[in-house]
Amino acid sequence: MSVQFGIDASSFQGNVNWAQADSTTSFGWGKVTQGSPKTASRGYVNPFWAGPSGHSKRALAARAAATGFVPGGYLFLEAGDGAGQADFFHATAGDMAGFAIAVDVEPAARSKPAAADAHACVARLRELYPTHPVIGYIPQWYWGNQSTRFVDVLWASDYVTGTGPPATLYAKVKPGQWAAYGGRAPALLQFTNAATVPGVSGPVDCSAFRGTPAQLRAQLLPHHSHHATEDLMQPGFLLNGAGAVTPLAIPNGTKRLRFFSNRPAQVTVDLIGVSEPTATLTLGYEHGAQGVATGGALAAVVHRVDDGDNEVSYVVTGLSAPRRPHPRG
Repeated sequence: MSVQFGIDASSFQGNVNWAQADSTTSFGWGKVTQGSPKTASRGYVNPFWAGPSGHSKRALAARAAATGFVPGGYLFLEAGDGAGQADFFHATAGDMAGFAIAVDVEPAARSKPAAADAHACVARLRELYPTHPVIGYIPQWYWGNQSTRFVDVLWASDYVTGTGPPATLYAKVKPGQWAAYGGRAPALLQFTNAATVPGVSGPVDCSAFRGTPAQLRAQLLPHHSHHATEDLMQPGFLLNGAGAVTPLAIPNGTKRLRFFSNRPAQVTVDLIGVSEPTATLTLGYEHGAQGVATGGALAAVVHRVDDGDNEVSYVVTGLSAPRRPHPRG
């Protein structure tokens, strides 16, 4: 059976070299937030996700575009304010088109999230990200046999001993470590916190998926919605800096360019080879994704008309496909 390996990194790992990690793994997670302003941590943001200490999100998206690597972002759940923690994640993570999304449900030094917190968080994430499967890292050693059917994909945790490369450690995994609990069988198994992976300084959590890379992408990445008229494709990022100019190729047949920033930004979009006028877009979390119709253009030039000191992501969009229903239970 084909097995894919992936790591999850928080600020403890610092700046991961995701290009090197991609050489031996098929997927990777970056921690985005922990809690919310109303919980014990008062709303922690990982500085390595999108600055100021690093740019894991941008690096993960680059690996996805280059090799089909599956990128993901996760929130670490704390007790209380379950829906608010999903909102805090959404405000911080930015556009997650092309990324997997997970909720980490386990105890911390000052917090033990309850089932009600997890259910509220997942329900809100489904509202915020209607085409994303919601993945739940829900270790049985903490959760027991409570239902796990409220998430779309179960991510289990059961460690082997020792340290070393993922394949070496995974050889120690027993079939029982993949056993179902709470009414669902795990699709992911975190089997060590001591893997050695190129691009990561020190030991790191590592998980396995039993299947092909294509099956991994189908299980974790956003699905299409029959309610939408468009389908989000692989994201990218505009160049930073005042007056920065980013040329974009537009794949034939795509309908729109969409832009998103979770902080105030402004851009102009010039479509090449068509008669559409220049569009000026005002961006920010409160504005959501803003876009322009391509009008059949195969290229565009995007100008930053702000200070250019924050991330602006973009996606090109095309036609949709039927949506896979979310399980309930």
